[in-house]
Amino acid sequence: MNTPLEELQMSSELLRFAEAHKLHSLSDMISIGTRNLEGLPGFNKRLLFEYLQLLEKHGLDEFMES
Repeated sequence: MNTPLEELQMSSELLRFAEAHKLHSLSDMISIGTRNLEGLPGFNKRLLFEYLQLLEKHGLDEFMES
């Protein structure tokens, strides 16, 4: 969870979003929460889908909010 986002396979769009909001790891993103991420400027449905896939890929499904 503390792996730098740059080392994870993700789109440049999600990486730019994370950098713009000073999010450096999945742990940072998880601590904000999915609903709060959705409220940040630039977070769209495509990024939401990618973020949820990333959580699933890393076995972090428990942090998905419905």
